[in-house]
Amino acid sequence: MRVIMRLEKECYSIMSVFNRLIKPGNEGELKFNEWIKWKHFLIPDRTGKFREFMRSALETFGHCEICTSLSGCYFFADNKPTYELHKNCDCAINGVSIAKVIKTARTECDISKFTKYIFQDDKKSRGKNKIFYEWGYDIDDSESLCSTYRSQVLEGYLSGNYILKGLDQYGQRVAIPIRLKGKIFYVGCIIYPLGYIKVTTPFAGWYE
Repeated sequence: MRVIMRLEKECYSIMSVFNRLIKPGNEGELKFNEWIKWKHFLIPDRTGKFREFMRSALETFGHCEICTSLSGCYFFADNKPTYELHKNCDCAINGVSIAKVIKTARTECDISKFTKYIFQDDKKSRGKNKIFYEWGYDIDDSESLCSTYRSQVLEGYLSGNYILKGLDQYGQRVAIPIRLKGKIFYVGCIIYPLGYIKVTTPFAGWYE
C-alpha cells in the first residue's frame, strides 16, 4: 500500500510539472505555457504602504486605480485581463519565464476563513458549513484545510487553471478549482503582484 501511495504521489508531482509547462491548445494541440507581467510605471511590485502611496499619488494625476492594482501581477498569457483596459492606457505587458513565476508565487489562506466563516452558523456561512460537515470536516480541521487549499490553489494558478472574475481597484479576482473528498469546486481568490494569491472565498460554487 505504501509503495502504491508513493507511486501515486510521484505521478502527481510529474503531472504537476507537466501542467505548469505545457497546456492543450484550443484545437487539442500541445503548447508551452507563456506568462506575462503586467506593469504600470512608478508602481513598485512589492505590496505594502509605499506601493499604496504611489497608487494614490498617481490617482491624483488621473491614472486609473484598476491599472495600478494590476501592476506587478503575473498572468497566464492566454488568460489575462483585457489589454488595453481603456483608451490612453499607461500599462505594459512583458513576457516572464515560468521559472521566475514559480520562484515568487505563493498562496495565503487565512485560518479565519474557516474558523470564523465556514464553520459558523448557517446565516454567517450562508449555508456553506453544511457542505463541509457532510464531507466529514469540522472546525478542528481548519489548519489542515488551509494547508490543502494553499497547495491546490497554487498548483491551479501555476497551471493557468483559473477563471477571471471581477476586476476593480483592489485587483483581479479569480476562481480556481480544487478537489476535496472527490468533489471539485471553485475557490475565490485575488491575484496580487509577484504571484501572491490570497484565498477570499473557500467555496465559490461547484465546478462545471
